[in-house]
Amino acid sequence: MAIPKDILEIPRPSSTRVKATTKEGIYNVIQRTSIRKNGKIIPVEKGVIGKIINGVYQSIEKQTYEVDVKSYGLFALNEKLNNHIFRELLNFYDFEDARKLYVIASLRTMFSDI
Repeated sequence: MAIPKDILEIPRPSSTRVKATTKEGIYNVIQRTSIRKNGKIIPVEKGVIGKIINGVYQSIEKQTYEVDVKSYGLFALNEKLNNHIFRELLNFYDFEDARKLYVIASLRTMFSDI
């Protein structure tokens, strides 16, 4: 199915192409690049970076997550120093109860307001 010219004329980032979707009036904007393979240049699609909905380009915002090293260090130190306690709890409790007790105790040692 050919993409209408008015859709192709909508401003969007360079090195992109437009692909139709199954929904009417919605088009995917796909980022493209090229690689050289065996001396030939081959186009490669990198993925959907936006959509054209009702004649307007809308970029897709990817949610980024940030891990705080200081926070991870606290958990890693707690696990390194106290993992023997979990093994000892398994001698007296079933796995689920031992896990709950260990997690609650660990969180209380790391965060005093819990």
